[in-house]
Amino acid sequence: FHRAEDWPRAFEYLVKAADKARGAFANGEAVYFYDRALEAATHLDITPQQRAGICESKGQVHFCRSEFPEAIDAYRRAFTAVTTDADRARLNAALSEALVWAHENNAATAAATEALVAARSTGQLDVAARAQFVVGFVQMVQGQLEETTRCYADAVTLARAAGQPVLGGQIEQFDGMTFNWRGEYRTAIQRV
Repeated sequence: FHRAEDWPRAFEYLVKAADKARGAFANGEAVYFYDRALEAATHLDITPQQRAGICESKGQVHFCRSEFPEAIDAYRRAFTAVTTDADRARLNAALSEALVWAHENNAATAAATEALVAARSTGQLDVAARAQFVVGFVQMVQGQLEETTRCYADAVTLARAAGQPVLGGQIEQFDGMTFNWRGEYRTAIQRV
């Protein structure tokens, strides 16, 4: 459909192919198909929500591939197309995670703080937990371990309230590291 310039069908099938590839962890192929879908979209009037969805999915794939600058770019492109506070909160949380792994700590904290405020106002406790984790993680790598422990405790509470025990458990593992760094090995083992 792409070669035939049948843009509506090309777009539809490229998005489907990209989503299937992402679901199968064929991340290189997913990036390829998302890029082609975005190219096909230049010939169509797609909604901002469609464009944002593709960019967000592409950002997730780049994140999984540890391609953090590309993930950051994709999330920022998605951010320009969303209109709701809930979407902004979710994208800012994802952006903050990519920024932290790209070692852009100040930008990660800023994005996470924005996500946290918006997520709490929209009732997205899982998004708030992810954002609170990023704030804590930045503080952890900067050696502010007391504040890290408070952030992680808040993040675990939010994750559990959101019904996300796996996320809460992951955050507790990082919290255990802060106790390990302090030399409080028994507490660290209990946390992990």
